Amino acid sequence: MGKAGLKGRSLFFVIGLMITLSGLVLWNIPLENSEDGTASIYSQDSGFSENIVYVGWGFSFCFCLGPYVLLSGMAGAPLFLSPERWSLQPPE
Repeated sequence: MGKAGLKGRSLFFVIGLMITLSGLVLWNIPLENSEDGTASIYSQDSGFSENIVYVGWGFSFCFCLGPYVLLSGMAGAPLFLSPERWSLQPPE
């Protein structure tokens, strides 16, 4: 593997980490602190029900898209795609 391959894998790995961490932040945005310093998702004033979109996107980024990109970077090619198909060049 050359330097270009290592740079690409490293870039995929870093992007996967960034997506996962941004998903973790999005997932926790709706949880607002109460007076006693705790956040309960079951109370009406938690903000969970109004911001369910943030929770959905955050969950999918944190547990689906981020790990997929991260593991693809570790594997060297997108998962579920054969290396032969990944390395195909367009016809000239």
